[in-house]
Amino acid sequence: MFIHIMSPKTDGLFRAAIVESAPFAIPYRSKNEALLLTEKVKEALKCKGADMSCIRSKSVDEISEAQETVMFKKTSNKLAEYFEPYGPIVDGDEVQMQPMDAAKNGAFRKMPVMLGTVSEEGVLFVYGAWKLRLTKPEYESALTLLHPTNHRQLEAEYPTINTTDLRPELAQVLTDYLFTCATRNVTTNFLRHGNNQTYLYVFDHATTARGGWGNDTYCEGHVCHAEELGYVFQNSIVGNTTKDEAVLSELMEMYWTNFAYNMDPNVGLKSPRLSWPPYNPKGTTLMYLQTPASDVIPQYRQQQCEFWDDFGYNP
Repeated sequence: MFIHIMSPKTDGLFRAAIVESAPFAIPYRSKNEALLLTEKVKEALKCKGADMSCIRSKSVDEISEAQETVMFKKTSNKLAEYFEPYGPIVDGDEVQMQPMDAAKNGAFRKMPVMLGTVSEEGVLFVYGAWKLRLTKPEYESALTLLHPTNHRQLEAEYPTINTTDLRPELAQVLTDYLFTCATRNVTTNFLRHGNNQTYLYVFDHATTARGGWGNDTYCEGHVCHAEELGYVFQNSIVGNTTKDEAVLSELMEMYWTNFAYNMDPNVGLKSPRLSWPPYNPKGTTLMYLQTPASDVIPQYRQQQCEFWDDFGYNP
């Protein structure tokens, strides 16, 4: 969705935006990097040259399998691209710059925006990439790839206690870096450029019921990427769990519906008891969605986000 906010080509097609769990700090590929990834997919499909007929002859399953095969093939030295291997590219036309640069430079359309993240975004990606465990050397290598010249400072900010499996530690680093703090940074830049009707949230509740994550069982009991969607749309798993979860889902449905209709989460056919003010980094304005009761709080992971704002999101 943020691509549409920063793209002049979709001007006038929508009046407001809801941006959920956008990994703002994942760098979009350059055109050359994307072409290299395309070549790797073609190789996996046993297709050659510029003729698209070979690719068009493949089934959906064959293409999906080829994508999975090359997902972790390197096309650059950016570790973060592994977590969103197929996505937009900066081509100078449809996408003119990296999203965080667009927010920093005010290169986006001013409109009401509701955006936020969940509290354990990185779990889905880290545990999906490292199926068994993450050793200390692998953890240190990952931090080096994130910031090649300043990885020691990064290690000091995120010290390790566990010595057998460092997946939880890396998941926290990536949650802060790619999602939580990058989103806060973008939101602050929205305000700096006059986009004052901006609502920021953090969702922090792991669903009680089991079975909603399919093969991604490591997300059971965690607040994984996309966990909030079941509450927004009141799916069958959320609808058959606890009373507190039903209350949380009803509250979120009100906020999202009201914003869609009126560009204000507080105004609609149903008025939530808890008012959600526009974000102000100096006030109690961040919506913290949780059980047994949500609340509006002043900041979330402030120390870590101030570290990333100073440290920088682009190595």
